[in-house]
Amino acid sequence: MKELTPEQLLLLRKPLPPAAIKQHPTKSYLSTIKAIYVTERLNDVFGVGRWQIKTSLLPFDGNNIVRVTLRKNGNEEFATIAKTILEVPEYGVYYECIAGSSNDDMGDAAKGGTTDGITKICSYLGIGAEVYKGEYNETDAIKVHISSIDTLTALEAFWLDNKGNVKNEKVLIDFVAKRKAELTPEKKK
Repeated sequence: MKELTPEQLLLLRKPLPPAAIKQHPTKSYLSTIKAIYVTERLNDVFGVGRWQIKTSLLPFDGNNIVRVTLRKNGNEEFATIAKTILEVPEYGVYYECIAGSSNDDMGDAAKGGTTDGITKICSYLGIGAEVYKGEYNETDAIKVHISSIDTLTALEAFWLDNKGNVKNEKVLIDFVAKRKAELTPEKKK
């Protein structure tokens, strides 16, 4: 069995990009992590096809794996509980998590339990740990991301996609201007 390299350990703990974090839809005091960024990090650290997740829906009572309730507006809400397992056999990584989800679409309720489970499991590895520790700072995360951009075209594209959607925009406007100056070649006299 292989041991994780120092480079892999650093990559696991590297803060997620700003687009990976969003405010929880119903609990404004919490943040959520978009699962695709966790998937991307697992692929970067371990390789595509070298890790796997398994999900089993668990029964609420007896053998009902989906709970259906009627909302006040008359629509049905589906709820599921999922046991999710992450394995990376080559490195002896094995974690389990129980998570739940509810949605007005049964498939999305089942999928939501899996994505909630995998993001929590990956926090055990260090992925997105800053969010779970309550240390996520959007402005700092964006600054780190901007600092890693290495072309003017990429910087401009990033800013066009994100301006107007971030807090502390004035601070970031100044930071983008500084990074743009760093990337702009000096003109010859």
